[in-house]
Amino acid sequence: MITRCRKSGVLRHFLAVVLILLLDGRRAEGADHELNPQQLAVQEHLSSTAALHKSRALHKSLSKDGLHTPMQSTLSKYFSNMELGEYMANYVQRCGNISRLFSLGTTPNGNELWALELSAAPGKIEAKPNFKYLANMHGDEPVGRQLLLTMAEWLCEHRSTDAKAARIIQDMHLFLVPTVNPDGFSSKTRGNSKGVDLNRDFPDPLHRGSLGLAPNGSEQAETVDLIKWMQKRPFVASASFHEGAVVANYPFDGTLNGSTMTNVSGDDPTFQHLASVYAGAHTSMSESKQFPGGITNGAAWYPIWGGMQDWNYLALGCMELTLEISEAKAPPPELLALLWQNNLPAMLALPLAAAFEGLRGFVHAAAPGSSRKLEPGEPEAVGTPLAASIEVEGAARTVKAGPFGDFYRPLPPGEYNVTASMSGYASASALWVVPPSPDSSSLLNFTLQAIPKPFKGRKAAHAEAARAAAEDYMAGQLKDGSVFDTAAMSLRTRHAGQLQPHTWSSVVHRMSVLFLGIGIFVGCRYLYQRTPPQGPVERRRN
Repeated sequence: MITRCRKSGVLRHFLAVVLILLLDGRRAEGADHELNPQQLAVQEHLSSTAALHKSRALHKSLSKDGLHTPMQSTLSKYFSNMELGEYMANYVQRCGNISRLFSLGTTPNGNELWALELSAAPGKIEAKPNFKYLANMHGDEPVGRQLLLTMAEWLCEHRSTDAKAARIIQDMHLFLVPTVNPDGFSSKTRGNSKGVDLNRDFPDPLHRGSLGLAPNGSEQAETVDLIKWMQKRPFVASASFHEGAVVANYPFDGTLNGSTMTNVSGDDPTFQHLASVYAGAHTSMSESKQFPGGITNGAAWYPIWGGMQDWNYLALGCMELTLEISEAKAPPPELLALLWQNNLPAMLALPLAAAFEGLRGFVHAAAPGSSRKLEPGEPEAVGTPLAASIEVEGAARTVKAGPFGDFYRPLPPGEYNVTASMSGYASASALWVVPPSPDSSSLLNFTLQAIPKPFKGRKAAHAEAARAAAEDYMAGQLKDGSVFDTAAMSLRTRHAGQLQPHTWSSVVHRMSVLFLGIGIFVGCRYLYQRTPPQGPVERRRN
């Protein structure tokens, strides 16, 4: 019976191919002719059937020694919210040394917004870049839920054998939020439990005017929880998974009057580069006929207000993309394995490019005494880390260094003039070349010299008066021609015109030398005057 069904299936496919050739023999001769609706229907049936066969074969190949694996589980169906929570709890038990599970908050229907951190030191704040993936913002777009769970499984399994997996785990902090809208997923609706589209719910200065980027109390609970979390962690970049097309979308999503037109940010070259990284690593996204290179400016495609992508960039400086990864919304679960294969290389390439391609390095204060000339091969001494500003000439956005002085600034390959600056320190600049691969990038480190604090007002006048008085006292009290007088006059001559009342350090140092000399001189005179005369002492009668 099974053999008979298989034969009949093959026969149907063969007859469908013959039908296409009969309906349009001119295509075989190279004629440029579009398929009619009947031909398109046959072609779509064949392609979808072929995709299902391929996806099923991929799913089967994930087994080990004939046994079902966790990756097969994540690609076999769409998990319910309860199943998703149970699965993530089980994951941290199996991969606990590289993972941390926590909740961003609870939805109005009582579902948790689970987040998973993957790193060699989960939960630790350290000098490493942060990247996040989010999915299922629209409840009826569930593919990203399963792909992010599968990514977690893949990283746990391959962290010791795959170079990209190892670098993601060892050198950065990756955060995965499989569902932003679990209530909408349960009801299979685009919006949340209140019918609100969460990707239209973020503060937007184009739509809210003077209210700007700050929440005004009208946001949904899910939006508020996301904003609070994203404000606590400095994410270098992020991406959100959606369905309904296959394209990498970059800011801006909105326009002032709501018209469909290109509206680019001050970091447009970088956004286009990051979008191209994902599209290029995807198996077919860059071959799109609708979107050249598989990327698009959001407002040029269709404008929206209140999107999470624009808010992340404008409010936090986080370079966020919106990734459309399936033409069909909620495709059959049998296609999940194929969608996983299509997106895996891109899902690895994007965080690596954002974190390690471009500018990255440290800013420190110069260590005391480090202004001297270093001997050949001697390492530069550095002081405390500085939360300096990193500015790239020609770019709109300034990056702030973190608590360890570390900074990360995604940029496309090229040559850049970079300046590090901070109040109280002299700025430093460098010409830096960003290589075409994150594997060949190196650190750009800055050491800033502190600017001495100047005297102000009466303090400066008092310092000058004290300096002059001290030198005059020494010069007037010491005997002409004496060693002390010569030293004092030498000191006065040496520092004439050099001892300026402009820094605490210079005045304190030089005044200490002067008063030391005064102290020695006064002490000697005092001892001399107290020495009793030699000879007999006359006794006086009381």
